[in-house]
Amino acid sequence: MCEIQIAIAKNEKGITKKEVAYLELLNQYAQPNNHDATGYFNALTTHKEKGVFSLIDHLDDIVGQQYLVVHNRFMTQASAKKNRNNHPFQKGRWTLVHNGVIRNDNELRAEHKKIKKHSGCDSFSFLYLFESNYNKLLKTDLSESKRVLKAIKKTVKKIEGYFSIAVMNNLTGKLYYFKCSTAQFYFGYNRGKLAFCSTSQDSLDRLKDVGVITKITEAPSDTVFEVDFDKQKLSKIGKFKYEDATIWYQQQPTTEWGFDDTLTSRQDLDRFDSILEYLNGTLPPYEMDGDQVILNEEHLFDKLAEYYWDIEQRDDGSLAIGLASLYNGEYLQ
Repeated sequence: MCEIQIAIAKNEKGITKKEVAYLELLNQYAQPNNHDATGYFNALTTHKEKGVFSLIDHLDDIVGQQYLVVHNRFMTQASAKKNRNNHPFQKGRWTLVHNGVIRNDNELRAEHKKIKKHSGCDSFSFLYLFESNYNKLLKTDLSESKRVLKAIKKTVKKIEGYFSIAVMNNLTGKLYYFKCSTAQFYFGYNRGKLAFCSTSQDSLDRLKDVGVITKITEAPSDTVFEVDFDKQKLSKIGKFKYEDATIWYQQQPTTEWGFDDTLTSRQDLDRFDSILEYLNGTLPPYEMDGDQVILNEEHLFDKLAEYYWDIEQRDDGSLAIGLASLYNGEYLQ
């Protein structure tokens, strides 16, 4: 799906040009499979646009800031051509990026009519609910961290799917991170201090290989963290309960897609649609045969073969592509 990258400044002077260069490596590693849109935010600004770009071209927004959160979008819902559908999303005092899929987005939009005027992306629905739940707690005597935690707990009770989320309070500049059990995210440390974070462990491994970070740990599930910029560490503010998204999907009907409607197979088809539209310019019609796509676009064979190892051209000229054979795909088990 999408990827999230985070860089944390090593001291009060903020992120340096050298650290931007390392973050740009994470940005580039994510782009081949997440090229629909790119965006970033910090306490200073928010920027997003269709397609990919280099962070080096935006040094004025980044250098000297305490952190930068980057989002590499893999489009599963709502066209990236409309920038309101791309990450980061903003509402009220909050800015958010999300990796995952909110499967009950249609039901949420039917219940909350105002969502659609902001964005067609399912990720915005999470922000809409979270902000609404947070605002209801403003008049309570809860501390800020407990207010955030309670708003997250209320929000995930309404969500069906899976998520990895970084969200910032625009008024305080505080950054929070949390995920469910089926999402992937990793923290990279340099001599005990948080430095770089990423959806991809492989990407962080490359930084580790050249000594930029010394240790990588997987983010625990169902736990909300606040980033302590002064100490360059994560402060756990609490936990929440969320039903495993994979279990939920195994309970759903399988007739709509023609094969087992697990989280993985649905994700495979979402990925295929995005890649096919990227290569062809438009999304041509195709048929399903078990876990294969049958596509009458033989001119795309060579291009698709760069993404899928299980691809063959049939006698009638049609292409048969195995959905689960995407090179370097990150699949949820």
